[in-house]
Amino acid sequence: MRKFIFFLSLALSVSLFAQDKREFLLDLIGVREKSIEAFKLYPQQLADAARSLEDPNVIYDPSYVKLTYPNGDVPSDRGVCTDVVIRAFRKAWGWDLQKNIYEFQKEQFPDRKLDRNIDHRRVRNLMEFFDTYFDMTQLYNTHENEYRKGNIIIWDLGGGQLHIGICVANDTIIHNICCGQVIEPMYMQDRVIRNYTFEPDFHRSVMIRYKRELEELGQ
Repeated sequence: MRKFIFFLSLALSVSLFAQDKREFLLDLIGVREKSIEAFKLYPQQLADAARSLEDPNVIYDPSYVKLTYPNGDVPSDRGVCTDVVIRAFRKAWGWDLQKNIYEFQKEQFPDRKLDRNIDHRRVRNLMEFFDTYFDMTQLYNTHENEYRKGNIIIWDLGGGQLHIGICVANDTIIHNICCGQVIEPMYMQDRVIRNYTFEPDFHRSVMIRYKRELEELGQ
C-alpha cells in the first residue's frame, strides 16, 4: 500500500510539473510574440527620435560636466557624438543609458573606477554595453556593409579615437563630430568597426525552441 501511494504521489507530481511547465512555456511564447511585433518598430522609432535631434547649432563640447543621476544630461545646446545616442534612446523609449552603463560596469567590472558623470558618454563604454547586453537591447553587430535605418554605427578614427552615430535613413546618419548634431550621408565605411542592428529574429528563434519543448510535453 505504501509503495502504491508513493508511486501515485510521484505520478501526480510529474503530471503537475508537466502542467506547470506547459503553462510557463505558453506564457513565454506569448511574451516573445509580443516582443517580435514590438521590435519591428524599434528601427523606425530610434531613427525618428534621432532625426528630431538635428541641430547644427549644438556646440561640440567634450567638457566634463557634473550630472544629476539618473537621467542626467549636459545642456541641450552642447554635447558630443555619444550625447546624440543617449538623447535618442531616451526620446525613443525612455531608456536611461547613464544608469544602464553605470549598472552594467558595476556588475561586469567591479574593480573599475566608475564615474556616473562621464562613463556613458564614452564610445568604448557604449560599445561594451551593446556587445554584452544583446538580450536587453536586441542589438547585434551585423558585420555587413548595409547601413539601414535605425542602425548604430561606430567608427575607429585612429589614434584611439572612436566615434558613434545613428542611421536616420538607409546610408544616412546623424552624429556630432565637430559641427553640431547634423544629418549627412554615410561615410568612412572603411573605418566602421560596429554596425549594430535590431534583431527581432532572436525572439522568433527562442519561440521556436519553446514550441518544440511543448510538443515534447505532449501539447
